Amino acid sequence: MFKSLYRKFANSKYYLKLYLSVFVVSVISVIVLTLFMFYFFKDKTINILNRMNILELHNTETVFNNYIDAAKRSAMELYQNPTLKTIMLTGDKDWSGNYYNAVSHTRSIITANKFVNSIYYFNNDGIVFNVTNKTESYDSQKKLFDLVKNNSVLNNPIIWDLNVLNYNNQIRTMTVFFHEGVSNDGAIDCAVAINIDLNELKNSIFSKQAENGMNVFIISDEGDIVIQWGNSNTNLNSEDLSRIITTDKSYDIFKSVIDNHEVNILTVPSENNKFFIVSVMDYNQSISDLIKTRNVLIISCLSIILVIIVISTIITKKVYRPIGNIFDNVREYVSNSSVKSKNMDEVQMISNTLNGMVERINSLEKVNEKNTIVKMITSDNLGSSTAEEIIKKTGILKSYEKPYVVIAIKIDDFARFKERNNAEALSFQLNSICTMSSDLFKQIAYVSAYQVSDDGIVIFLSEMDFNNKLYKNKIISTLSDLQSTISRIFHISVTCGISSIANNAKEITHKYKEALGLTKYRVLLGNGGVYSPQISSSLDNSDIPEKYINDAVNAVKKASLEDYNDSIDHLFEQCKKHVYKKSIIAMSKLTTNVYRIVEGIQAEGDTDIGFDYADVYNKLYSFEDSVELRSWFTSLYDETRKLLDDINEKGIHDIVTEAIDYINETYMDPQLSLNSMAEKLSISPWYFSRIFNEVTGTSFPDYINNLKLNKAKDLLTEDMNSDINDIAKKVGYNSSTYFTTLFKKKFGLSPSKFRNNSKI
Repeated sequence: MFKSLYRKFANSKYYLKLYLSVFVVSVISVIVLTLFMFYFFKDKTINILNRMNILELHNTETVFNNYIDAAKRSAMELYQNPTLKTIMLTGDKDWSGNYYNAVSHTRSIITANKFVNSIYYFNNDGIVFNVTNKTESYDSQKKLFDLVKNNSVLNNPIIWDLNVLNYNNQIRTMTVFFHEGVSNDGAIDCAVAINIDLNELKNSIFSKQAENGMNVFIISDEGDIVIQWGNSNTNLNSEDLSRIITTDKSYDIFKSVIDNHEVNILTVPSENNKFFIVSVMDYNQSISDLIKTRNVLIISCLSIILVIIVISTIITKKVYRPIGNIFDNVREYVSNSSVKSKNMDEVQMISNTLNGMVERINSLEKVNEKNTIVKMITSDNLGSSTAEEIIKKTGILKSYEKPYVVIAIKIDDFARFKERNNAEALSFQLNSICTMSSDLFKQIAYVSAYQVSDDGIVIFLSEMDFNNKLYKNKIISTLSDLQSTISRIFHISVTCGISSIANNAKEITHKYKEALGLTKYRVLLGNGGVYSPQISSSLDNSDIPEKYINDAVNAVKKASLEDYNDSIDHLFEQCKKHVYKKSIIAMSKLTTNVYRIVEGIQAEGDTDIGFDYADVYNKLYSFEDSVELRSWFTSLYDETRKLLDDINEKGIHDIVTEAIDYINETYMDPQLSLNSMAEKLSISPWYFSRIFNEVTGTSFPDYINNLKLNKAKDLLTEDMNSDINDIAKKVGYNSSTYFTTLFKKKFGLSPSKFRNNSKI
């Protein structure tokens, strides 16, 4: 039987390996799991639970201490408040603005902290004033004053029972106070005391319902139970209390008997051993479920072993058959590729190759989804059906038929941020920001967030109550929290733009561009802002007065950098009062007007300063930083003044003289022209033509032709054997006919007749 099976699988070693792998791994796993549970399950699990309980008690201790520390800080801050201290020292309780503010401030603290029952302000004569939730009896108030006066701040906090009027009961209270000590005669200048209702504090610390059989105690170092959570009928005996408050361990676990029940007691002391956090759990309750589970698992494991052979066979046959061809193809690829290694078996190579393919496919899917969204929001010709299809496929909106808004987020000072991080770190941080955005906004809306550029993120919000006028406040508040979180974690600021409400899928591109455009206001108004379409209604939509533009242009003409900088400052201040589009238009006008100063003189292509208005507008609109924009205007001034100074330093006669010297050397060059000469001199053709006429009294073309013809006349008489065509080419004429026409027009004779006459 085994031989026939071996022959059957001899040519299918991967099939056999797969079968044996599934079978052996399953059997071994079940056996090991069974043995582990049988011998170690109980004790190991209890130890794990104890460690978990220790961690929970440590957390409880931390929360409890945090509440105490917060109360101490509040008492100290109230004591150090100048207004409150003046009231305590003077005892002046006239209903003035200061007293009203003091009472309001105190009431706000009590309102914000449910566990605070009352706050008292004292001087040496007694209570100055107090604010309470539940009014304490006179005896309790007197006792409170005595406690504060007779105890050092180091004795904080004090646990005692406080009588409440109209409630006919006592409140277990923890008092935290602050004063600067008692004088030698037993007097205090002033003091602040905060009474904490321990029952309310318990509700704040323990927010969930106690499990059956579970109790948690917070015990003072004197053995008093400060807080008890769970079954209020459970009481610790004196021996247990003594062991708890005398332990010197970081934690203590022991068994005890309470009310004829065996219990597990776990103790964790606070850092200063002033309080002890204790959990009491019924022992049988703590392990009963574990024992039942263990027995069920053992039976299940034994049953599974009986089924493993059948399952292994089925899995092997069902799984291998459809992927057999894939394995064969991968095997062929591995055998022919450079990834093959002598140190790795063939199965491992196939496995690694398949893993790489899966990772690559997942990566490509994510990239494809991101690219699809980027293409959608940046396309100028996006049809409604296409947008609906993409939204449905990617799930960026819950429904494309309901209103939504788009938020664009841009990283401020991205160049500096990029210098501090490599590409992998940049991608990680932007993806982290997307995750944080989703976590914050999912509380108020259906949210999708994507990285759409190296420095940009887009957020889509839908399923909000956009009919509620406060929806925008919720978005802005959440964005502010997001900005704070990003600043705290990544030490960067971001600017946010919020689009107006969109009502259909086709608007998604327009709304993204609207939100992205709003982030441009950071260039003028500063980084880290949150801008919505309402900003346009608060700013001036008219053109910026030409005066601010002309002042800067005149400063360039006068070569006054100080006046220029002042003019730019004034222009920027005006820009802050106008909508962004009008600001860019004004800056574009200034730039083109500055360039026109040298446009008539400077040769085309000799400078980087643009002179096309559309190019200038796009250039200015592309700036993402006010410093970069301001630096660009400084460079504009410097480059313009350099060009003007260079031209002024070089006189007109010097320019023409240089041109004539060059012409005399290259007059025979057919490529010599007005444009090429102007380019060589770094001036415009129009300007060169004008000054050449002024100095020589003739036009540039006429001067060239006269020079060429005079040179040709000399060659005709000096070299009598040269052909007319050769002479024409020597002086720069490609056409002998054209040369003859010009020669005859100037000298009245054709070149040949002129030569013949010169022989006579």
